[in-house]
Amino acid sequence: CEKDDKGGLSIVHQQTKCEECPFETTIRRPPGPGECCGKCETVACIGEDGFKVPFGEQSISKNKSCHYVKCLPSNGELGYELKYIPFECMDNLIEGCSEEHIKSDGCCKYCDTNITTEVPPIVTPSKCFRIPIIPSNSDGMFSVNHPVHGLCRNENEIPGLFKCLGNCLEHDPVFTSENTFESTCTCCKPSSSKQIMIPLQCKDGMNINIPFNNPVQCECSTCAV
Repeated sequence: CEKDDKGGLSIVHQQTKCEECPFETTIRRPPGPGECCGKCETVACIGEDGFKVPFGEQSISKNKSCHYVKCLPSNGELGYELKYIPFECMDNLIEGCSEEHIKSDGCCKYCDTNITTEVPPIVTPSKCFRIPIIPSNSDGMFSVNHPVHGLCRNENEIPGLFKCLGNCLEHDPVFTSENTFESTCTCCKPSSSKQIMIPLQCKDGMNINIPFNNPVQCECSTCAV
């Protein structure tokens, strides 16, 4: 309520202009009851490469070897923090491995023998192995075409991956009552696995994670038709 030029009183409406939120990692929430402007809220971090990273997203660190970097909220001035999490090397990578065959990819130790790349020349029939994938062979092993971010692939080595490898026999054919021979083929494949997340880097700079069933045990079992 203000005085006008004639000495009278009149109601004057003033519009409140909301200021811009201070950081590019913040957004303004809708105003609550009795508020003109909603509060600024931090929803992302500035990652190692200078791009925005949503809370909860994790990728392989480019600045700290053998670590993941994860975007998390904090009570500090910026409202976020980049937390570095060390790689967890898979158990039993070097179990039963002779000392001269133990190697390291710089983060995790693994057993580097012929069995990591090919079936040994002398293999007991129907023998199926779980073997480590040499980390240097995992670069570019995973790729997806994301509907929003386009082609995404792992541009870094991933330690602790396994695969199944071995020879599985075909059972002797059996003569059935229908006057036909039937035989059963078995394949070396996982009998149990543990789901892990694989970080991928996309063409548009976004980082995503995809699930991978990492073999825990392998055995000869019926092949899929």
